[in-house]
Parts: sequence; C-alpha cells; structure tokens
Amino acid sequence: MVRLNASKTLERRQRQREEMSALPPGLTYQQVAQRFGITLSAAFTRCKKFGYKALNQHQAKHQARLKKVHQLPPGLTIRQAAKRLKLPYQPTQSLLRTAGYKILRDNKKVSPLQWQRVDWTQTDTIICHKLRVSRQHVYDYRKRHGIPRPAKKPPYSQLLIKRFNELPPGLSKNEIAVRLKIPHSAVQKGCSLSGYKSRTPLDDKQALRRRQFKSFEPGLSLSQLSKALGICAMSARRWALKLGYKLHPANFRGEDGRPLHVVMKEKFQSLPLGLTLPEVARELKRDPSNARRWCREFHYQVLRTSRPGPKPSHTV
Repeated sequence: MVRLNASKTLERRQRQREEMSALPPGLTYQQVAQRFGITLSAAFTRCKKFGYKALNQHQAKHQARLKKVHQLPPGLTIRQAAKRLKLPYQPTQSLLRTAGYKILRDNKKVSPLQWQRVDWTQTDTIICHKLRVSRQHVYDYRKRHGIPRPAKKPPYSQLLIKRFNELPPGLSKNEIAVRLKIPHSAVQKGCSLSGYKSRTPLDDKQALRRRQFKSFEPGLSLSQLSKALGICAMSARRWALKLGYKLHPANFRGEDGRPLHVVMKEKFQSLPLGLTLPEVARELKRDPSNARRWCREFHYQVLRTSRPGPKPSHTV
C-alpha cells in the first residue's frame, strides 16, 4: 500500500513538472492559477518548486508598459509619448530609457528671446507650462545659468491669516467667501486662525429688530407689539427686554396695579382642583399658552381629558 501511494506521488510530481515546463514564459501567478484551476498560494508554491519564474503584478504591469513603448512610432517627444502612454513625465522617461527609445528633443523650440522674457521668480512647473517644455529642461537651464530657485511660499495658514487681517470688520461668512473666492470650509478655518469675528445670522436678526424697535413709540402694549412684529407675545416680550424697550406698565402689573406675579399667585390659590386648561385660561382671562406657563410656575396639575367619540384608526 505504501509503495502504491509513493508511486502515485511520483507520477503526480512528474505530471506537474511536465505541465510547468510546457508553460510559456512571462505568465503571472494569477494566470498560472487560472490555467491549472488552483489557488494563488498553490500556484506560488508550484512555481517555486519547479523553478518557473512567474511575474508578480508590478512586473506584469511593467512588461505591458514596455510592450506599449515598443509599439510607439519613432521620433516622439517626451510630452507626446507621455500623452500616448497616459503616464506622467518621470515614469515615461524611465520607460523610454529602459526600452532604448530615442527621444526627440524639443529644446530648440524655445528661442533665447523667450528665455530672457521668463519670470524666474515663478516655479519650474509654471515656466514649463508657459514654454511648452519639460520641467527637467527648465531645471537644467536654471542650473546651467546659475539662476536661483524661487523662495518657498509661506504655509497656507499664514496666507489665510494675512488675507483675513485685510478684511473690514463685520462681514458675514457668505460675504467673506465671495470676496476671497474660497470655500466655506476655508472661511471657517480662517476665522478660527485669525480670530476674525464674522457676522452671524443672529446678528442680522438683532440689527433688524433694533431698527424695528427704534421706529416704535415707547409705551406700546404687548399685544400691539406682537402684532406689529408678527411674532407671538412671549417672543415680543423677550425682544423688548433684550433691547431695553419700555412696555406699557399694564403688561407687568395686574388690574389693581399690584405686581402680576402676586396677583396670579392669589388667583391660583383660589382656583379649584381638577380644571382643564381652557377652564384655567377662562378663569385667569389669559391665553391658553400663557395659562399653561403660569400652571407650570405654580405647579398646578391640569386635568387632561380625551376627545369625545371613537378614537381614529391609523390602519388602512
């Protein structure tokens, strides 16, 4: 039995060796695994055992790019070759050098007069785009003629702080974004870095309310003020207290001239228990929302009643 298993193993190894020797060169591990129907790790082990030099993913990509380089027509510049290979200049230059491709130099296109007109305070990238040459050629010309490289730009945060310090005070974030032509995220960052206090929507609302209250005569009642502003009575009272507007004295005192809080406390002491909110509002001669506020103030428990009739069904 042991001899039979050993002979089967030898036959299997001999068959695998013949199959591996019949493979064409230049296959990747994925292609070997697909050809024999095995996993990627098993393909890696089999290639290592029988000495087959398979390509990894990086090597396969490099070989495919070299094939594209060999298919290029002769007499192309680096810019034209990079455009056809859809690669940056540096990988294109190394590929062409590896494949032995003769590059057509386009340095003669730039005349001496054009070199004299170049603003060397700009970066090599901007200059090469203007002259339509490679960046390496601009770098070589700068190095050959001893032209110093431009000073490094300050960090973006310093430029942002400088631009924010030049702004007039009291601008909103939208106005800052339009004036500086930057996104709102940069506006938020610039305000936090430079300490610029932008105008918020609440500031706009306060300015609007301040103009409205200046146009009113002093001594208006709370109901008249709420109607003129188009808001509820509680909001009108809050804005009046915030902006220092003098309301009519009746809004802070009861009918007999005593403080309103004292009058309401006496009324709640005389109220019977178990009243609903509309009944409490009727007894106090107040709005239901104002009556609810006074019930919370004096911890009065309002009787909650359900609507008459059957409950609505929410099922279809």
